[in-house]
Amino acid sequence: MKTATDECLYYLVVDVHEGQPIFVFVGRDPAGDDRGPHGEPVHLELLPPTARFGRPGRPTFGRPVLGKARNANAFREFATSADLWEAGFLPVSSYRVCDDWADYHTPWSADNPDAGTTSAAFDDSL
Repeated sequence: MKTATDECLYYLVVDVHEGQPIFVFVGRDPAGDDRGPHGEPVHLELLPPTARFGRPGRPTFGRPVLGKARNANAFREFATSADLWEAGFLPVSSYRVCDDWADYHTPWSADNPDAGTTSAAFDDSL
């Protein structure tokens, strides 16, 4: 669990899929698992849940947008692209925020023994 002092600390790994860079923000150092790549520590400010639907006069139309600060290794989510441009950030087109490196590759793995759901048996009975 992250403390208040490091709640915005993430590790950035840029993965390229079909020629498209994907910014992967990992909550734990992926290299610490001995399976993941080296991640660069960055500051990531996620939108609070109450701000995900925009603000009066400027509603959002879907997923929050991510921006990169121009002169710092800092990233921030915005409710709208207009908010991003007004703050002077550069847009990041594709990104994921994950707990760890394994979560990036298998976010809903059925083989995960720590999964919070259980499988149900289905048959033809009603």
